[in-house]
Amino acid sequence: MGIYGAVFVRREGAGHRGHVAYCFQRWPGSACFGSTEGFMGMPWSPPQLNITWKRTATEAQVMNQLLGQGYDEYKILRGRGDEGAAFRMVDEWSQKGYALVFENCMDATYHILTAFGCSMPPPSTNWMPNNWFDALASKSIWLKANQNIFPVGPRGAEEGLLEDKQEAPPAPVDGPAPELVMPKP
Repeated sequence: MGIYGAVFVRREGAGHRGHVAYCFQRWPGSACFGSTEGFMGMPWSPPQLNITWKRTATEAQVMNQLLGQGYDEYKILRGRGDEGAAFRMVDEWSQKGYALVFENCMDATYHILTAFGCSMPPPSTNWMPNNWFDALASKSIWLKANQNIFPVGPRGAEEGLLEDKQEAPPAPVDGPAPELVMPKP
């Protein structure tokens, strides 16, 4: 059973306000991930039109799929590893509609990861996904193809993965890395 959860952000989602997805470790190397989105960008969708998705895959497959969907960064959160409670919450969210307020990507991520046992501020403290992500007390990590998401073993704290620090973006193939410009909460 895993002990880590993660929040992923796609900074350009929702008109540059951001979009988030959840991920929780099932066991080392395997994770469940997903999100919820409004139908065709609508601010409200009934349950039958709600776009809630979840998948279980290897951590490298999760990383590659989220990169392909335009996600930029993620933050790791330590949890209790209550996989059963997290899956029950995933099922509950798949039956809900979508609403711009209180039934959106942040709310689903928050409820699923807190059911898993992660501690984080509720989305009502930061109404925009980018701001809510930035306020999470953990290091921001840039997505890279084929990499594992979570530290192997209980090394997260020792490696600084759970601290509030930011890492420079990966360098482009044809030149040096651009200067990191990210707002602090």
